[in-house]
Amino acid sequence: MSDSPAPDLRDNFSVSWLDYHAKYDAEMTAAVDVDTGRRFTYEEFNDRLKRLAAGLKQRFHVEKGDRVAVLAQNSTDIFEMLFACWEIGAALMPLNWRLSPREIGAILGDGSPAVVIVDEEFSDFLKGVTIPTLRRSRAGDRDEYEALIGNSRGDLDPVGLTIDDLSTLLYTSGTTGKPKGVIGTFRMMRDTIIHAALHGELSGSSKTLTCAPLFHSAGLYGFSMPSFHYGGTLYVMKSWDPARYLSLLTDANVGITHAIGVPIQYSMMAELPAFETATFPSLRVAAVGAAPVTTELLSTWAEKGVELAQSYGLTEAFSVAFLPPHRAGSRPGSAGHRMMHTHIKIADETGTRLPAGTPGEILIKGPAVTPGYWNAPDETAKAFIDGWFKTGDIGRVEADGT
Repeated sequence: MSDSPAPDLRDNFSVSWLDYHAKYDAEMTAAVDVDTGRRFTYEEFNDRLKRLAAGLKQRFHVEKGDRVAVLAQNSTDIFEMLFACWEIGAALMPLNWRLSPREIGAILGDGSPAVVIVDEEFSDFLKGVTIPTLRRSRAGDRDEYEALIGNSRGDLDPVGLTIDDLSTLLYTSGTTGKPKGVIGTFRMMRDTIIHAALHGELSGSSKTLTCAPLFHSAGLYGFSMPSFHYGGTLYVMKSWDPARYLSLLTDANVGITHAIGVPIQYSMMAELPAFETATFPSLRVAAVGAAPVTTELLSTWAEKGVELAQSYGLTEAFSVAFLPPHRAGSRPGSAGHRMMHTHIKIADETGTRLPAGTPGEILIKGPAVTPGYWNAPDETAKAFIDGWFKTGDIGRVEADGT
C-alpha cells in the first residue's frame, strides 16, 4: 500500500452515469427516438457516446474547456453529444435553429466552439462560418456523424472534472434581445438531478417523454438529463404533435410516467376528440411551466386523474420552484414551493425582502443558479444584487411558502 495521501474528491463531479448503468443494467432501455424508432440499451448508448467522444477529440481536437455547438432537431443523439462532451471535459452548446443565420453567426462568434454538429437541413445557416462542422442526417444513415462513431474507438483516458467546471452553454435573449450565453456548471446540474428525484419522483423505473426543444433548458434538463442518472428511459420526439403525444401518454404498453410541457400543449391535447375517453394508466408526473396555467385547464386534467404539476424556472436557474401532483389540487395558480437547495426572495428595487403576499421581483440564490454570462462581465454584474440573482420576473410568496 502507498503512503501517499488520498486525493481530495470533495469538489470532483463524476459523469460516468452511463458507465454505471451499462455495467449493472446493460440491457435496460436508455433512450428511444420516437420519430425514427431507434432504441438504445444503456450498453449501446454508452458505447456510442464514448466512440463519439473519441472521434471529437481525435478529428476535431476537442479538449477540456472547449465548446461543441449543435444545430440540430430533437433526437436522442443530442444526449449522446452531451455525455460525449463531458467525457472530454467539454461543454455542449446547443443552438436555437429558429434564429436567423445572422443571429446564429453572432452566437458562434461569441461562444467560439471547436466544432459545430449540424443537421443537413440547417447547413445553409452556416454559410461563411469557418468553424469545422460535422454533418448529421435525421435517418441515422451512414452520414458523417454516424461514420465518426463507427470508425472511432471509445478508449479515452478519464478527464478530471470539478463541480464548477463548464457543463453547458445555453444562449438566451432574455429581455434585452441580445443573446447571452448562460454558463451551466456541474454544480447546477447536480441540483437538477437531486430535485428531479426529490420533487419530481424520478427513479430508475421512470419513462420520460419530451418534445421540448433540446436547445432550451426545459428540454435539455427537465426530467430528461436526470433520467440517465437514475437509469430510467427517455423517449424523445422531434417536434410537437398533440395527437401523437397524447397517444403515447395513454398507451399502457409504452408506460410513460413523466411528461413536461407548456400550458398550450396541454390545452391542445385536451381539445382532441380522443381526450374524452383517454386514460393515463402509468402517468405519475405531468409538469407544466413557462407560462401561467388557468384553473380551467387544471380542472380539465384533474377530471382525468392528472394533477398538472406547476413549476417555475429559467435558463439561469432551472430548478427554482415546483408543485408536486399531490399538492397541485389544493394550490391552483401557484408556481410551486421552492426547491430544497434554492432560496427565493421577493424584493423591491433595492433588494429588500417584501412581506409575504406582496408582489415584487423574484430573486434567487443557491447552487442551482448560474455564476454568470459568457464573455459578459457587465451583464453578469447587473444580474446580481448582494449575491441574489435578479430574474426580472414578478411574483409573490404566500405565508405557506408557495
